[in-house]
Amino acid sequence: MRQGIDLYHAGLIIGDVGGPDALHRVYELFVQAAELGYPGAWAQAAMEYDRWLRAQGKPQRFDSFWRWEGDEQMPEPFAAPAAVEALRAEWGLPTLVEEAQRRRDMRAKVADTRRAAREEGQRR
Repeated sequence: MRQGIDLYHAGLIIGDVGGPDALHRVYELFVQAAELGYPGAWAQAAMEYDRWLRAQGKPQRFDSFWRWEGDEQMPEPFAAPAAVEALRAEWGLPTLVEEAQRRRDMRAKVADTRRAAREEGQRR
């Protein structure tokens, strides 16, 4: 495998079936795909690295995983809060503020879609 797309897809497959022991290898595949220019691979590598850390009971590094607190999503604990924005920028990830807004926007779209489906079902 020499193309970024191949490495990226291999990472997706191994990540789905490889179990916890394969998580670091999946991260490495996504990094290799990113280095070959495959779009989105840096973000996927960051998320996989955080997944690998979480599987070991360690705090995440890129702040990829969030939890619900009431009606809001909040970042789960991460290792270096002072450095996370610079790290995210280096890897091409949105700022935490941008990520929070993206999550709010997604939640609003889901709510709108569900509301429209309920209304459509009531008209029938």
